[in-house]
Amino acid sequence: ETFVMDDDMPPPVEETMTSAAASPPLAAEQLLPGGNENGGGLTQGEDGTVLFEGEQFEVVEIDDSAPPPEDDDDVDDDSVGDNNEEFIAMGVDGLTMEDDEANSLAAGADEVEDTSSATLSGHSDSVYSVAAHRMEDGSVRVLTGGGDDVATLWNLTISPNDAAVGGGEEEGVGGSGGGGGGNPLSHTITPTAVATLSGHTDSVGAVAFSSDGSLCASGGLDGLVKVWDAGSGELKRTLEGPSDCEWLTWHSKGNVLLAGSSDGTVWMWLATSGACMQVFAGHEGAVTCGLFTPDGRAVVTGGADATVRVWAPKKGTCRHVFQGHGFHETAVTCLSAHPLFDPSGAASEAGAGTGSGGSAEHSLVLSGGEDGFGKLVHVGTKKVVASFAHSSADQADYHGCHGGGGGGGGGRGSVKEAFSVEAVGLSGLQPWAATGGIDGTCKVWDVNTGRLRHVLSHPRSGAVTRLKWHPREASLLTSSADGVVRVWDARTASSPVREFGGHGDMVVDLATCFVADRMSGGEAKSAALRPDLFVTSSDDTTAKVFTLPDMPLQAFAAL
Repeated sequence: ETFVMDDDMPPPVEETMTSAAASPPLAAEQLLPGGNENGGGLTQGEDGTVLFEGEQFEVVEIDDSAPPPEDDDDVDDDSVGDNNEEFIAMGVDGLTMEDDEANSLAAGADEVEDTSSATLSGHSDSVYSVAAHRMEDGSVRVLTGGGDDVATLWNLTISPNDAAVGGGEEEGVGGSGGGGGGNPLSHTITPTAVATLSGHTDSVGAVAFSSDGSLCASGGLDGLVKVWDAGSGELKRTLEGPSDCEWLTWHSKGNVLLAGSSDGTVWMWLATSGACMQVFAGHEGAVTCGLFTPDGRAVVTGGADATVRVWAPKKGTCRHVFQGHGFHETAVTCLSAHPLFDPSGAASEAGAGTGSGGSAEHSLVLSGGEDGFGKLVHVGTKKVVASFAHSSADQADYHGCHGGGGGGGGGRGSVKEAFSVEAVGLSGLQPWAATGGIDGTCKVWDVNTGRLRHVLSHPRSGAVTRLKWHPREASLLTSSADGVVRVWDARTASSPVREFGGHGDMVVDLATCFVADRMSGGEAKSAALRPDLFVTSSDDTTAKVFTLPDMPLQAFAAL
């Protein structure tokens, strides 16, 4: 098993912040020679060792008796924001119990009808996390994690219909999200519970599939990360180390798993062997979010200490810390990396206003914070390139706030009232960014100018919990605390193009399963065999599956 995790990056403009000190050894250490015959990257040998080209790499065996690594990272005293008093692990990070109750669905005629294609019932408590992966045979695997301390693996069998799908009276199968009226692209989705994945002793708040879909992982507040066979649900490995698991994600080119903890550490394992490859230490508080950059060359994390940190995966050192004046003042809640552009030239257009070329667009990362701001950073040049005031006092004064370097747009004045940004995303088609907050709005921003383009208001005043950009349309999906998912045309400020309802409580998580290039190779039949769909999880103890018609937004809105 060989894949590339190239650690080469553009030379830094300046080493402004200190790199985090390497974490102390946890147990026995073994130094291995690097390199492979293909010219580089990360390789697992026949004996299970891990190799990097041209360097020695440390494999750490976990010692349960050893204390967690100390945080040795030194930062300037005047550049660290106020720590968050309490990090809420489950649900929407910025919502307290009172907020959750205040935003629950109101009964009555205002409710949106159930337009789901399938309902996944089986959990006995809130479903906190959901992930989806399309398999080679066209079926879709779904993984859900809940407050009942279990994860459930599902298989979705998709059958295109010759006629319109009916109302879906059968338990677990509803009407198609794009069905009705003889729509030739309607589908019947039949869900099957493949396996109940037990073994956690606390809520399962994070789930994810590996890049090839062969493995999946569940992370719990018990500190365990479990790796499962995505086909059968068989337990492959149990990974230990962090005090809990707040989030997890897979590397885009191999079976490397990354997880963050409230103890301030981030752990990286080789899932196939269970070897601990790295422990990133430096955050002064919970690591609330994190990701691999799409090219796999860097790890980016955000924390309750109001910082965003960029790490070298091979060495475990901190390349840069974004913090202080012009950056977040309170906890970072979410992160999103720019998707890789296709060779159409759109990347160069989007990069014109951010000081980055088209091929470097993968270096853009957008963060959201409890201070009501979104911050766009370039991990290569180590600069804050834009600051988006989603919700704060005197918000109009900050709509045009655009960073001209490391300062991120200058001073902000006093913030009387701010609403946390809980979801962020960057469009792969246009130079646009989106921020969603608990104020019930999603805002679309121009990356080139830093200015606000549109405000997408949720009519039921539901906090925005997740947002996803569509890969082929100038549109995005938002989920909210009112239990509804909405599709918006990002070019306008009008009402939603479509609403998808059915949940009786807040939508906590949203996973999409899109075909990035629907007509690749002229295979029009893919639209019938592999429809775009998304899966939601909710506090109502269910997950739901919805399908999106494969058609332009104008025709979609007329359905």
